[in-house]
Amino acid sequence: LFFTLRAEFLGAVQVIIYVGAIAILILFVTMLVQQAEDQAKPRALFGASGLFGAVTAFGVAGVILISLFKESFVRGAESALEKSQDKLPSMPVRALGEAMMTPYVIPFEIVSILLTAALVGAIVLALEKGAPDSSSNSGGES
Repeated sequence: LFFTLRAEFLGAVQVIIYVGAIAILILFVTMLVQQAEDQAKPRALFGASGLFGAVTAFGVAGVILISLFKESFVRGAESALEKSQDKLPSMPVRALGEAMMTPYVIPFEIVSILLTAALVGAIVLALEKGAPDSSSNSGGES
């Protein structure tokens, strides 16, 4: 959406933030969920849920492809873009940064501290689960 509105910087930043968020989510999941191999049960690939998932995925993909290749959909997007070309304001990146960071510096810093604390907490929890108890191994051996 940002790219169609000639805000390439915002579009690129949004993509980078979403990719980073997904990467952090994957890290949290892999650190916090530790499954033992003996507890993992093999699942059938073509069960009822697999069939339902495949039908749903193909249905959604079909609807998306049909809507993309319909002429009215493409023509409507082109005409909307042409109508809005003259009305779009141009905002340089520096002005955008000043508009976002000047009034919102404190909330931005608070969120960054909270995210850092959550990451450290997840690491501590993951290390506590995986580390063996050192007090039982280092008994009074001489």
